[in-house]
Amino acid sequence: MRMERKKSFMIEKYHDFMDKRHDQFRTYPDPEDHDSSPGHPLKNAWTFWCCVRDPSRDRGECIEELKTVYTAEEFFKFYNSLPRPSALECSFDYCLFRKGIQPTWEDPNNAAGGRWMVFVNKNKENRNQVIDHYWIWLLLTLIGEHFDDLGGEICGATVRIRNDVDKISLWTRNGSASTPKVVLNIGDIFRKRLKVSEDDSVKYRLHRPELLDQKKRNRKS
Repeated sequence: MRMERKKSFMIEKYHDFMDKRHDQFRTYPDPEDHDSSPGHPLKNAWTFWCCVRDPSRDRGECIEELKTVYTAEEFFKFYNSLPRPSALECSFDYCLFRKGIQPTWEDPNNAAGGRWMVFVNKNKENRNQVIDHYWIWLLLTLIGEHFDDLGGEICGATVRIRNDVDKISLWTRNGSASTPKVVLNIGDIFRKRLKVSEDDSVKYRLHRPELLDQKKRNRKS
């Protein structure tokens, strides 16, 4: 009975958030509709996504595309219209991914990859400032193409607000044992650009570790 009430609450929360968001972003009815006025073009177009976790739905059903940006001006205009991560309720995610890549493990661009993650405890004294700082600096690192010749390995980023620990993640295209140096180099840039605090844990995790295990078995056979 208790679980049913919780599930009902999550469904109501999901729909309430989506209704409010549609009102808030009604000036952006089409993700492909962008400002054609002169600006500073980004090397690649990037798409903002939103996800409100609901245990009764698959992740793919909870994700919604918000806006694709093509210039620095479009990026800052849309970013500044969004609540900061520190203001989001538990179970909310923001994502920024290259145009054409969905923020799911099932997307072919992500399937064989993984993610660098920095964890921020909710009881951290300056948690709000830290989570917002990490997020904007990761976004600026993405749209500014600060991964140099490793840029092709980058798919996107997510910030996830949870009960005890918030997570900011950088998603990479390849996470196999054949590219450990590439993964480590990306991790170094990730830490340096965000200026990650020593008391915030950083880890790398494969999206689907079973794929790596299968590759190892295939090599042995």
